Amino acid sequence: MAEKDINKVLGLEARFDCELINTQGGSTRHLLIDVEARAKEGHRTERRPLNLALVIDVSTSMRGSRLANAKKAAVQLIESLSEKDYLSVVSFGRDVQVHFSGLEMNRSNRELAARIVSGLDHRMYTNLSSGWLEGAACVAATMDSVKDLHSHVILLSDGYANVGILDSNELTEHARQLRLREVYTSTVGIGNDYCSTLLRQLADHGGGRLHDAEHPEEIVSVLKGELEELRTSLVNDLVLKVTLPRGCRVESLSGYPKSLVGRELTLNLGSITDGACKRAVLRIFSPQGQDGEWLTFKCSVDGKLDADKRVEAKDEVGLGFAEGRRYKTKKLDPKVALTVAQIWHAQVVGKAAEINRNGNVAMLHMFIQREMAHFVVYTKKLPEADYLVQEFSLMLENHEKAWSERLRKEMELSSYRTLTTSVDYRDKERDPWTTTMGGF
Repeated sequence: MAEKDINKVLGLEARFDCELINTQGGSTRHLLIDVEARAKEGHRTERRPLNLALVIDVSTSMRGSRLANAKKAAVQLIESLSEKDYLSVVSFGRDVQVHFSGLEMNRSNRELAARIVSGLDHRMYTNLSSGWLEGAACVAATMDSVKDLHSHVILLSDGYANVGILDSNELTEHARQLRLREVYTSTVGIGNDYCSTLLRQLADHGGGRLHDAEHPEEIVSVLKGELEELRTSLVNDLVLKVTLPRGCRVESLSGYPKSLVGRELTLNLGSITDGACKRAVLRIFSPQGQDGEWLTFKCSVDGKLDADKRVEAKDEVGLGFAEGRRYKTKKLDPKVALTVAQIWHAQVVGKAAEINRNGNVAMLHMFIQREMAHFVVYTKKLPEADYLVQEFSLMLENHEKAWSERLRKEMELSSYRTLTTSVDYRDKERDPWTTTMGGF
């Protein structure tokens, strides 16, 4: 376990829920990795100017209060930008319109931008891909002419794409490539009918956040929260890497985009603000080994602090082979295990909502029952996790019912926030999804 260095911007701590594994192989252990960010004492990182593109869905379903509140939120965002910031605004229906691109936000341009946005009107169809990519192109063009900007596309949509690129894998790859060019993407789903899977994939692989605005008036608070997060991010493009010992298999329980090349697992954690913590949980399946032998897992994280400076942190943690009495007396670390249980539970909740949406009752029953059986064994000595077991039971009791789309989205959002350590910027209180489901 690494010691914390107060002079470091990033801190990394890796811990297993249990350090002993069976010499015969087949042990399952969970690796909890905490990444913390802390600005150095007395050091202030100057905020880079923002280079934003607002990409607004103006399809027919946005007509009325949704489009009115999207425009209101956009105007408030415009008014909050400084003279050093740049803004592009793109709208899409069937076609795509660039209303202005790379406009420097001095006072007169802010007034002009507000007038243009206020005049947006609805159009037919939802060409989401072309609108989003055009917004990214505007941001990229501004980057070519002005250096040292924080470049971000914010996509607002209330529906499913029905023209343009419809393949989610292709769009995800575009988001990943844009992130590598330091053009990040966040998404705002409006109402109940937006495609949460696609908007989440764009945000996850684009290095940004997925936000929900169930009620049109919440678009304002969500955009305000997103903008504040952009302004206060300390380290961007956080990349966590874990080098696995030979023979080990791995599964990520966290909601971050991942890739496995050889024995190196990479997770893209997005950005992190001062004082915040990002958590990842990996499920490790051990090979066979000799009593007393240790397997070492090397963990590292790095990210972008300033325009030309990256920061990093490292840690190592191990698993030891044991047999006989020593193996039988193994114990879980209760603090680590409880965090693992919470993230495991969140993953199941999000997946259950997706399966219910697809209408596969048999698959949902089998999935919840299988996960619950393993979960109960894992948490039998964790009384703090009893409420999570009860929530498994609640899903199982209601698995044959068609849950409302809002219930599914609240389950997915609850899961997303736990898995990615993100914040809910909606300004209206919600009942927990369990209260809604319990009302069946």
